Amino acid sequence: MTENNFVMHSSFGGALFEKGRFDEAVAHFNEALRINPQYLEARRNIGIVFLRRGKIDEAIMVFTDLLSSGGDWPKAHNYLGQAYAEKGEFGLAVQNYNEALRLKPDYVDAIENLGVALKEQGKINEAIKEWKRALQLAPDNPDVHYNMGLVMAEQYKYDEAVRHFNAALAAKPDWPETHYNLGCVYYLRGKFEPAVEQCTEALRLKPDYLSARIMLARTLVELGKVQLAVEHYYRILQSEPNQVSVLKNLAWILAAAEDVKLRNPVDAVKFAERACELTNYKQPRMLDTLAVAYAATGRFAEAVETAEKALEFALSADKKDLADEIQKRLQLYKAGQPYCWPSPKASSD
Repeated sequence: MTENNFVMHSSFGGALFEKGRFDEAVAHFNEALRINPQYLEARRNIGIVFLRRGKIDEAIMVFTDLLSSGGDWPKAHNYLGQAYAEKGEFGLAVQNYNEALRLKPDYVDAIENLGVALKEQGKINEAIKEWKRALQLAPDNPDVHYNMGLVMAEQYKYDEAVRHFNAALAAKPDWPETHYNLGCVYYLRGKFEPAVEQCTEALRLKPDYLSARIMLARTLVELGKVQLAVEHYYRILQSEPNQVSVLKNLAWILAAAEDVKLRNPVDAVKFAERACELTNYKQPRMLDTLAVAYAATGRFAEAVETAEKALEFALSADKKDLADEIQKRLQLYKAGQPYCWPSPKASSD
């Protein structure tokens, strides 16, 4: 590297930054500043490193200092907005994004970030307006399509959500979060096969993606592939033993599956008891599951007692449909009979 070439030091620091070698990158940015203290780009890059590493206060200090010293750049305002957003100070984030856009109205990244900050403020319609503006400027921007997909899903506009998630994947196919969220939308629409495909792809790209594995297991149950779902649930509990929803769902299957080969009442009780412990024995669905598990092991007195507690909590929470279900199962336990869950059947196609 040419001696005293501050531009080369800054460029080399940028290359190191892209490889995740942040300490080395900062060393080169600092060297660029030593050679030329007025080289604002190197100071900005140090701020970006701080932002990427989660040193938010340091990043804010760098970008604020940069802007106060005459570096009135759209990018600096955008990065400062991101730093404030990381701190949850969305008003200041919006202020900086708007300043970036005053200086550069077609700055797509700032428009996208402005939309995110507005959404965090609960200003959903304004956020959507900004993202639509971003898509007019950059129709294939995957991040904007992803954010639009999330909002459309939250508004139950599932067709629009699917369209935006697919557009995001067309531009960025190896994005596990988008595959997962698309799978969730398919699940909500009752399209279980494509939901499985999307969650499977999310896990291929990110094998430790807990939410995708939970959704995959739930969807496999809907398809009648209960054994596969059980395998995924056990796998989840190996690494996340306190996942309440998984404990409940697996306990239910092991206690009451129509296919007796799937049953394991001992594990069902263990998992259901743990789910109840984690929810302080106050959640009706957890107590209902524990009652089902007790009945599966022939412990009918405990099943009755637990079901009565579940019924009480369900009624106090005004969950009438759940209360009716618990009441029906309670009558079985009083008659000395376990509950058998009519498991979904796998397609013969």
